[in-house]
Amino acid sequence: MMVIKNIDLIFDVNKIPISVKIGVLGELIGRIGMGMMGLFFIFYLLELFGSLIYLPLFLTIFIMMSIVGGTLTGFLTNKLGKDILVTIILLSGLFLLFFSSIFLESFYGILLLESIIGLLLGIINPTFTAHISKVTNEKSQDKSFSFYRGANILGQNSAGFLAGLILIVLFNNDSSINSLRSLMIIAYALIGIQAILFTLIKTKNQDKLTQNNKRSSENNRNKLHTNTHKKINPKTKWILILSLILTSFGIGTSYSYIPLFISSNYLVSLSFIGIFLSIVGVIAGSTIIFGNKLLGKFKKQSLLAFSEVFFGLSGLLLIFFPPLALLFLLLLSRDIISALASPIVKILLMNSVHEEKREIWSSIEWMVTVTIELIGSIIAVFILESYSILFLFMISGIAFIIGGIIVYSGIK
Repeated sequence: MMVIKNIDLIFDVNKIPISVKIGVLGELIGRIGMGMMGLFFIFYLLELFGSLIYLPLFLTIFIMMSIVGGTLTGFLTNKLGKDILVTIILLSGLFLLFFSSIFLESFYGILLLESIIGLLLGIINPTFTAHISKVTNEKSQDKSFSFYRGANILGQNSAGFLAGLILIVLFNNDSSINSLRSLMIIAYALIGIQAILFTLIKTKNQDKLTQNNKRSSENNRNKLHTNTHKKINPKTKWILILSLILTSFGIGTSYSYIPLFISSNYLVSLSFIGIFLSIVGVIAGSTIIFGNKLLGKFKKQSLLAFSEVFFGLSGLLLIFFPPLALLFLLLLSRDIISALASPIVKILLMNSVHEEKREIWSSIEWMVTVTIELIGSIIAVFILESYSILFLFMISGIAFIIGGIIVYSGIK
C-alpha cells in the first residue's frame, strides 16, 4: 500500500493486527448507526408519540443497560469465560439486524431496543479496548487506539450526510414518520452489524501476534507491562478516573447544547447547523490520522492535560459570542485537539493495570463515562431552566480545566 513519506500515518494498517481492523470497521459502522439515531431519534419520537415525554426514560434505560453490560464484561471475563459474552453479543446483533422493524412501533418495543443497544455497547467498548491493549506492542498500540478513535469520530460525524443522502435518494426528501422509521431501522441494523463483526474477533484467532509468535509476544507484553509500571505512578488509574469524571460531566453539561447555542445566537437554519457541525466533526476526525506522530513527540499526559484545558477554555470563550467564522475555527481547533488526545486516556489506563485486570478497568472507564455524562445532561436541564446556556458553558469549561490540571500535576 502507499504510505506518505516521512509522515507516520495510523492508516499504515500493516502495523495494526487483523482483529483490531475488524473491530475498528465495526466501530465505524456502529457509530454511523448511533449518529443517525442521535440526529433523527428525537424527530421520530415526536412523530410517533407527539412529544418527547418518553425521551428521558429511553436515555436512562440505555445508560443503565450500558452499566449492566460493563459489569457483565468484567464478571464474565474473569469468572465464566468469554464464550457467554460472544453468545450475548451475537444474539443481540442478529436481533437488531433482523427484528428491529417489528418493535419500532410501540413504547415497549423501543424500550427493548434501547436496552439491547445499551447492553451491547456496554460490553463491546470496554472489551475491545482491553483487546487492543493485549494484542499490540507499544508502537502499534498508539496507532490502534488512534485508529479506533478516528473511526468513532468519522462514523459519528458522517452519519448526518449519509442519512440526508438516504432521505433525498430513497424517500424524495420526505420527513414523514415512515421515512424516519426507515432511517431508524437502518440505524439499528448498523449497530447489529457492528456486534456481529465483533464476535469475529472473539471467535477466530486471526492475529499474527497470537498465531505465529504467541510465546514471544507474551514475553514482549510482559516486558512492556513491567517497564510501564516502573515509569507510571501506581495512582495513575485513579487520577485518570477522577479526571474522566470531570471531563465527562463537562461533556454531559455542554456538548449537546452547542446546536441550541448556535440557533439562539446566530439566527441560522437547522440544516445549516447540521452541515456546520458535521464539517467540523469530519475535519477533526480526519486529522486523527496524524495523531500517532504527535503521540510520539509529546508526553502523553501533557498532551491529554493540554487538550482538556483547551477544551475548557474554548467553552468559556463561547460566552463572548465570537463571530460565526471564529466560532467555526474555535470548535474545529477544540475538536481536533480533543480527537488527537482522546486515545491517551485508554492507553495510560491500560498500561497502569495488570493485564488480567484490563477488562475490569476498561469497564470502569466506560461506566464512569456514560454515567457521569447522563448526570451532567440531567443537571444541564435544570441549569438551563434556572440560569442560561452561557452559565452552562462556564460550568462545563471549569470542569474541563480542573480535569486537565489534575492530569498534569498528578501523572509524572
